[in-house]
Amino acid sequence: MDAEALRQRLRAGENLTTEFKAAGIHPDDLAAALVAFANTSGGEIIFGAGEPHKLPASNAHRNDDKMIRDKIIKKLLNYFVMK
Repeated sequence: MDAEALRQRLRAGENLTTEFKAAGIHPDDLAAALVAFANTSGGEIIFGAGEPHKLPASNAHRNDDKMIRDKIIKKLLNYFVMK
């Protein structure tokens, strides 16, 4: 997604297939959003966009991709792995 497409998505706001999540989202909240999308028609989560749906001015608040992926995998495994 290029910068202009991102600006348009931010202006359009959240809907059934788009959610904005601020940097530092708790893994439980992220997992809940992913499970909700998985139970419907899917969707997109735009990280780093919090209230009022603007990106932070500094890159210092951006989540590391690997950290996010690891948290997602760990949390979702709790939902799907049979013990």
